Amino acid sequence: TPERRRRVEEALRRGNLAIHALPYTVETASADIETLARCFLPSSRLARRYDLPFPEDAKMTDVPGHDWILPTLLRRAGVRFFHLGANPTNIQAKQPRLFWWEGPDGSRVLTLFSSGYDSGLLPPPDWPHRTWLAMVMTGDNEGPPTAASVRGWIGQIRAKFPHATITVGRMDDFAALFGATQTRLQRYK
Repeated sequence: TPERRRRVEEALRRGNLAIHALPYTVETASADIETLARCFLPSSRLARRYDLPFPEDAKMTDVPGHDWILPTLLRRAGVRFFHLGANPTNIQAKQPRLFWWEGPDGSRVLTLFSSGYDSGLLPPPDWPHRTWLAMVMTGDNEGPPTAASVRGWIGQIRAKFPHATITVGRMDDFAALFGATQTRLQRYK
């Protein structure tokens, strides 16, 4: 409706609604370079239309692995953080949970791999870092979580980690905390 469109546009301008660089999942093994590059058009057009910076984060789910060219395309599009979620029913690729994914030209993208659409609310017991990206999602076709759900999740985090600093933000906020100083992360080609 026009009213809903107005509310979405206002949320985009205020930064309450964020877009990421890839609006859908692509089977990269079945696409050519031009098709993959065109995947960035919707987010690029939205950023230009609403005078927003181009997103520096991206996400795909459902597909457990992607072609080696993807980190190069992501980096060349300005993306510095990528979340890759694979359905838990798929055979899981063998790589670290958080790593620098390096493309054929040496381009690197900080990548968080999850078994599922999101990263989960709490870090796994073996998580070695002080920072965790609590990316939580609703199920297919359920729409966004309610404000009450988000408050409940924050309460669960506070109960487990009472001294934690909790920031509601974008995926690239998480990436900024790691930045180039985390060169100890494994590279994965």
